Amino acid sequence: LGRISDTSAIDALIALLDDDNPEIRTRAISALHRVTGVNEGETAAAWKRWWQKNRAKTPLQWITELNDSLTARNRQLQGDLDRLRDRLRLALTEQYQKAPEIDRAAILIGWLKEPLVDIRLLALDQVRGAAEDRRQLGEAIIEQVRSMIADPALEVRLAVMQTLRYPGFYPPSSEPVLAAYRQETDRQVRMAMLATLSG
Repeated sequence: LGRISDTSAIDALIALLDDDNPEIRTRAISALHRVTGVNEGETAAAWKRWWQKNRAKTPLQWITELNDSLTARNRQLQGDLDRLRDRLRLALTEQYQKAPEIDRAAILIGWLKEPLVDIRLLALDQVRGAAEDRRQLGEAIIEQVRSMIADPALEVRLAVMQTLRYPGFYPPSSEPVLAAYRQETDRQVRMAMLATLSG
């Protein structure tokens, strides 16, 4: 019922709010959250009041309001995700800066191999920062960056192209970049590759 965007499903779920089984009532409320896209709390009385006000709406009104509700929910979730990303980057940057110099290369290698895109991007930020300061990074980090030319994430491919422009990072041969260029479908990345090849 929670997957059916239809007033008859809502009617059935509202009726289940009077069921003797508390688990049934809880699941009915959960389904109402899903099918309506609104949040009327966790009490049967609140949902019944809401239904009394809304049951006469037309199908078009239902679709419009559900779309607006889902858009607002997605916007909130995206905001929450952005804040979590910022906190993760801040925490990891602090961890990296506090680490002894001797451990930093291993940390960066681990981050560059991390499945999470945000962490790979953070690692590339740190690598570029070190390159700008002319700090030695070691051949293992340079090779790892070179191996990421065809990374699955567009943002990472862009960051790799920017990193390859620093002294010492460009591969001994231009062939890996050219090979990636021939396969690349994103215009922005192709432009970044051309800039790297010509730089």
